[in-house]
Amino acid sequence: MRWPGNKVGAMRRSLAGRLLSGILLAVGGTAVGFSLLFQWIVLNNSSLMVQDGLIGQAEEILDNLGTGADGKPQVRMHEPMQTGYDAFHRNLKYRVLDAHGAVLVSSEQDDRPLMEFAAADDARFSHTDDGGVALSVATIPASHEGRRIYIQTGRSDRFADLAIEAITPAVFQSAALVTVLAVLSLSVVLVWLTRRALRPVRAISIEASRISADSIERRLPTAGLPEEVAPLVQAFNAALDRVQQGYRSQQRFIANASHELKTPLAVLRA
Repeated sequence: MRWPGNKVGAMRRSLAGRLLSGILLAVGGTAVGFSLLFQWIVLNNSSLMVQDGLIGQAEEILDNLGTGADGKPQVRMHEPMQTGYDAFHRNLKYRVLDAHGAVLVSSEQDDRPLMEFAAADDARFSHTDDGGVALSVATIPASHEGRRIYIQTGRSDRFADLAIEAITPAVFQSAALVTVLAVLSLSVVLVWLTRRALRPVRAISIEASRISADSIERRLPTAGLPEEVAPLVQAFNAALDRVQQGYRSQQRFIANASHELKTPLAVLRA
């Protein structure tokens, strides 16, 4: 029953264990912070997300805007997007207007602008009610075949809420998956790098264990050591210098004392 506790204690005392614990806390804290930040962005900047979505919707329409066989503008939307506009025509709309505000292309039979038209060089945003459906609407200035046009896009609030609800679980699941993968990969890499970095330290430890009174003149090599460990080895070598000096002084004292005692001992022996 004591082995797991001893194992955990050893991990806490080891450098690899401390580094690993710090990285795990950092990765976990980053994941939690990312989740909280995403929630804050969704709750406090949902209008910005809706505006960005409306602008992206207008860019998609402009990319698919062409001229039909009758010479009139036509939006040739690819199948998934066109199906979305057809199936959710009350929640997803667009209009293409000329420079005077006349509707050239509409996503539905209604040819009225989605919002009051006003020629401007910047995007305009508004919020309106269309038959009981709350819509966020944008008017985006653009240029097509050398002519000034305006693209109006509309998206219902309910549609935006559903999109956010669909995205949120995927974001959290992705964050959790990335966190787990990051922890596993960083743990393996950290253990390998730590063992490799501490290999010279283990070699120094073996070398230090071989120093005895008969080989007190030996010193530990500092070449190839990490910058953080080299000062410790240098301090250890300096301590050995002091010990060697003290040991030599002690040997000289013993030699002198034994020499001085030879005559009195000889007299006493006689």
